[in-house]
Amino acid sequence: MNTIKVHCNSCNRDTDHNIVKEHLVIYEDKKYNTDWGDRYQIISCLGCKTVSFRQDSWYSEALDEGDGDDGVASGTFYPPRNINEHERMLEYHLLPQDLKRIYCETVDALNNRLPTISAIGLRTIVEAICLEQKTKMPNKNDLEEGIYGLADKEYLSKKQADILHKCRLMGNDAAHEIVAPDTDHLDAAIEIVEILLKAIYVIPTLAERIPNRSNNNNNNNNNNNKKRNRNRNRNRKKNRNNNPIS
Repeated sequence: MNTIKVHCNSCNRDTDHNIVKEHLVIYEDKKYNTDWGDRYQIISCLGCKTVSFRQDSWYSEALDEGDGDDGVASGTFYPPRNINEHERMLEYHLLPQDLKRIYCETVDALNNRLPTISAIGLRTIVEAICLEQKTKMPNKNDLEEGIYGLADKEYLSKKQADILHKCRLMGNDAAHEIVAPDTDHLDAAIEIVEILLKAIYVIPTLAERIPNRSNNNNNNNNNNNKKRNRNRNRNRKKNRNNNPIS
């Protein structure tokens, strides 16, 4: 079995892959005694069994041919490798269904280097939050008002609302002016939007899983009082039996 080491998206690390099938396209120049070509491979992770596709090229006169210093095979992959990609929030499954779909699509656009689509997706997430929280009415062009409405509901501070307003404008430029934002701006915007999603949807849901200490204390106190009362009644009954009235 022929294997190569490749980054696996599912395992999220470099793993050994079995070369399931390989096809070579070779070209030769007999005059100069050189050759070059393309290698096409179907590969399968030996850990999780995920199948993907790899293509690489070679040239007989190239000095740097071969894998990297770490032994990981290079080339073009499909699906693309997710090294240094933006990972979804661990708790994204707690989002409302429509928001979860838009959020996942936006992260996928970011990781596929689609800046214009990413910016539009970020703006759509903000608008969906405002609609879901009823700080923006449907069919009305008042997203700015909706953002500051979130601040009025204390989901975010006035300063955070100002920052979110910048994300809205970035999405507007992408949608109406066909302006692709810088990667750094997109990275900052997705972090801000994720903080908002966590504050409104994730943290309250997680908080519900934490037992209320005051209620527990009250229950414990009630149980202790009941136990003391039972013991007191038991002692009184015992005293009456030991000291019968003559």
